[in-house]
Amino acid sequence: MAKKQSELKPTDEVVVKLGAKMDSQNGKTVTIEKERKVVMTKAGFDAIELDEDGHAKTLGRTAELMGTPKYGDETASDTSGSYKELTGHESFTKEKEAAPAA
Repeated sequence: MAKKQSELKPTDEVVVKLGAKMDSQNGKTVTIEKERKVVMTKAGFDAIELDEDGHAKTLGRTAELMGTPKYGDETASDTSGSYKELTGHESFTKEKEAAPAA
């Protein structure tokens, strides 16, 4: 079930879209790292300092909160152990706007 952002606990997992990491080489803008989605805790996302455009100076890219992760039923494994594959995310529900004060 979709949650509101205000309902999340600091330990809840969220999906964050990290924008492409760009740099300038020989006067041209090149992509260093492609855009990707990562899973982190809500507290981890809140610790990222974003400017008004959503750019995180410490990461050198944009960061956008997408929703809560959805995992597949299958368990995958590699040398570090077993894990559930991330299959997507569930977007947050809209927050109700506060009624204007009279």
